[in-house]
Amino acid sequence: MSITGHTTSKEVTRYTKAANQKRLAKSAVGLMNKDFEDE
Repeated sequence: MSITGHTTSKEVTRYTKAANQKRLAKSAVGLMNKDFEDE
């Protein structure tokens, strides 16, 4: 885990969840924008 700078697996898990949440939110906004453009 030293490559990422995280010292525990718990930190890696927290970072991964946050990164996934941001990715999912961005994807959802993109889908919503596409739906509005299609109308």
